[in-house]
Amino acid sequence: MNQARKSFRSSRMLGAALTILAASCASSSGGADEQQIINPLTSTGARAAPSDFNGGAGSERAVWNPSSGVWTVENAADVQWGQAGDIPVAGDFDGDGKADRAVVRPDPRTVSSSVWWVLKSGGGVTNVPWGAAGDIPISGDFDGDRRTDPAIYRPASGQTPGQWWAILSSDNSQRLLGNWGGLGDVPIAGDFNGDGKTDLAVYRPAAQSQWWVAPSNPDNTFNTSVSSPAAIWGNSTDWPIAGDFDNDGRTDFAVWRPESGQWWVINGQLPAPSGGVVAQWGSPGDIPIAFDVDGDGKIDPTIWRNGDWWVYGRGYLGSIGGGIPLPYQATNPRAIGACTNDPVIIGGRGGLRTQSLCELN
Repeated sequence: MNQARKSFRSSRMLGAALTILAASCASSSGGADEQQIINPLTSTGARAAPSDFNGGAGSERAVWNPSSGVWTVENAADVQWGQAGDIPVAGDFDGDGKADRAVVRPDPRTVSSSVWWVLKSGGGVTNVPWGAAGDIPISGDFDGDRRTDPAIYRPASGQTPGQWWAILSSDNSQRLLGNWGGLGDVPIAGDFNGDGKTDLAVYRPAAQSQWWVAPSNPDNTFNTSVSSPAAIWGNSTDWPIAGDFDNDGRTDFAVWRPESGQWWVINGQLPAPSGGVVAQWGSPGDIPIAFDVDGDGKIDPTIWRNGDWWVYGRGYLGSIGGGIPLPYQATNPRAIGACTNDPVIIGGRGGLRTQSLCELN
């Protein structure tokens, strides 16, 4: 675990003025720590993308300000939802085809639990106690009903493997989805087998990084008897990015290499075939974002640079608001708003990565 942390940290010394990306980032521009996070949920069929707030084609640029709790979404009025210490987790929780604004908040009554607060795009508010201190919030559709399920990944500890827990929206049941993940693994939410459900997956950073996937079954269970990695793809300094780059309905295995700015992608098939570089886009210090800007169902390699959005093949897209770029997904609640050497898990519509919050400030 310590070695994995070191290898991730060494490749992400972004510097004091840098913010981090696509769903959770820390920026000093507003005088407050701002952590950016991406939502790793991939969209299939009519399922809303994590950052599709208007229900149209493609995603909207959006940011969440961790100081004020204000959500700024392009072509929409600002909405205040959340407070300092919250973790933004956008997703379509009510199934209306639009991303909802949601935050995970440590329960003030206890230091050991969290509450999900959801502002539904169709109207109404829900709050759901779910998760414990140290858990990583994951929003995904684990039962295939086209609604985001509140879920958490409980990192492996000692001899105990990583655990995936979710509240399935189809029957409101609270379930242990599976024991899947080892020390130092990074949880990934994506639909790798194309059945419309989020699978259990982890990225294991190494000189030859491994992607381990427990695909979903028709009965909402997961095949955790898999004995070999779905793909060997990436190295110890790459950032995993899971997203559908070819619009085949399956999450692809992808990494962004910060030293060269290269995006390396394998088509999302189990087992994975060979792949290659799909884009040379970005420079050291940039933040990669898996983002479908034009609504064609394919991820457009995007980088976030000090508040500016740059899209492969389109160039400069502009800047919007200030804070944490969205789509968002998962972060360790203990690391929000503090300088700690514990890894912050940053995920995006395609994947998660680790970063020490100290390096972001």
